[in-house]
Amino acid sequence: MLRAEPAVFGPVASDPTVSRLVDALASAGPRALAAVRRAQAEVRERVWRLAGEAAPDAGGEVIVDIDGVLVLAHSEKQDAAKTWKKTFGHHPLFAFVDK
Repeated sequence: MLRAEPAVFGPVASDPTVSRLVDALASAGPRALAAVRRAQAEVRERVWRLAGEAAPDAGGEVIVDIDGVLVLAHSEKQDAAKTWKKTFGHHPLFAFVDK
C-alpha cells in the first residue's frame, strides 16, 4: 500500500526486503522488540523536542484518540461468526496522538 503513494511515502522497500526484515525480527525475539522500542523512544524524544510548544506532551499530558471502524469482509469459513452488526469482518483500532 505504501508503494502506491511514492509522492507521500517516498521510496519503499521491496516485498522480499520487508519479508527478510520480518523474519530477522521474529527470530531475534525479545531483543528485537527491545531495540524497536528504544528506537521509537529516541525518535519520539527528538521529534517532540524539535516541536517545542507544539509537541503533543507540551502541557504535561498526552491525549490518545482511539478510533475503530468495522471493515466488512465476506466469509464462508467453517465456524465464522457474525459481528455484532450481523456482518462478517474485523474491527481494527487506530490510535492517534496529536495536539
